[in-house]
Amino acid sequence: MENKLKSASSVKTGLLFINARKELGLSIQDISSKHMINEKYIRGIESGIYDKFPSEGFARAYFLKYAHLLKINPEFPSIYSLKPRKDEIVNKSFKSINDNLLKIILGISALLAIIFILVMAINNSSSDKDLMDSIADSEIIITQSSIDLTKDLEQEISINIPEEIPSISKNKLEALSSSDDKISFYSEEPIQKDQISIPKNELVLYFNDECWIDILADGSSIKSGLFSKGDSLTLIILKPFQIRLGNAYAINGTYNNEPVDFITGADTLNVNTIFLSDE
Repeated sequence: MENKLKSASSVKTGLLFINARKELGLSIQDISSKHMINEKYIRGIESGIYDKFPSEGFARAYFLKYAHLLKINPEFPSIYSLKPRKDEIVNKSFKSINDNLLKIILGISALLAIIFILVMAINNSSSDKDLMDSIADSEIIITQSSIDLTKDLEQEISINIPEEIPSISKNKLEALSSSDDKISFYSEEPIQKDQISIPKNELVLYFNDECWIDILADGSSIKSGLFSKGDSLTLIILKPFQIRLGNAYAINGTYNNEPVDFITGADTLNVNTIFLSDE
């Protein structure tokens, strides 16, 4: 996270909060003590500086909570930037392709060199016996080189495919982390529970009210957003990962067809963090 998450837009938005609070005759201490909001978060929102928040998800949750208390509806400022993970995956794929192509070119060059040596040996052979011995030796070398080249390519080219891929309309492909073996699919359309086929490592979420979530794996945000009543979300995601959320009572769901407890551990603002590990 940047040292100063601040922009002209966030400062302008912060003034809206300050004016609304003053119109209600409330101080920062009044808001903090009555509604159990940390003063540093209130000051961060009003100043337009968001570096005190642990993540964008928490910043949005407290932003919405504070705006609701003051009865205003400002737009969350665009100060966070997501890491271009799609570009990162494409670059890694091209690198893998280039490495394999180089090995193929080197292998072909080696075969051409062997063929050249074979032709020279044939031309310089003084007898049929010498010619047959040269051909036999060359065939052995070519065969062994082909075997070694095939083994190297088989070791370098490794494609991991999920055991099962759910049938979901309008899905999107996202990487979960810097590793290439984690692939996620999600749908922002409502999903009927009796139509879901539960594959391995599937997270299914349903929303019965407005709720903010932020799903993280290996320290990176995989999926975040504000969901409304009737929305649903499906992800193919490997453990370990975290789910940070606001309004814990507005969400329910399963992982590998097992219920996930979003309520236990939630604070007074119904903000919670769920850890799903391999243990």
